[in-house]
Amino acid sequence: MNKKRVLVMSEAHYLNSGFGTYSKELITRLHQTGKYDIAEFASYGHLKKANLLNTPWLYIANMPEEGNAEEEKLLHSNASYQFGAWRFDPVCLSFKPDIVLSYRDPWMDDWIQSSSLRKYFHWLWMPTVDSAPQRPEWIETFSKCDAILSYSEFGGEVLKQQGKERINWIGCASPG
Repeated sequence: MNKKRVLVMSEAHYLNSGFGTYSKELITRLHQTGKYDIAEFASYGHLKKANLLNTPWLYIANMPEEGNAEEEKLLHSNASYQFGAWRFDPVCLSFKPDIVLSYRDPWMDDWIQSSSLRKYFHWLWMPTVDSAPQRPEWIETFSKCDAILSYSEFGGEVLKQQGKERINWIGCASPG
């Protein structure tokens, strides 16, 4: 039986940030099960750094290679490119994920819904929902996901109230 291929999108697992720490814990645990082929698509991640760390799963850096002025210019031409939008489709074509897993602020990952490859993967997203009401455009985006998690029970309640039957909220996966 083939393993499910999971593309995890967040900040690089070695960064000292909340998303980076969550990446390290989540990806390490998923990798250790041996049940999945894991690829980390790392925002703010550099290939050189991951190679020094001997990352045991497939690591895909979002940042341009050092000295590549053309890619640096492209990266800074669109705010969503820092989160992976500029490389997402090529990464998906190469890795062929069954599942794309993301967990960031809505404005960081809302572009995933527009991928020309969206019909070829399941999208599981854990957006930060820390206020109510949520913007209507975010609720609309959440409704296009195959499944939604929340960081907190509060966030889950907001999603259930605003999303009604449109959002497939499956539970809380608190980083704590």
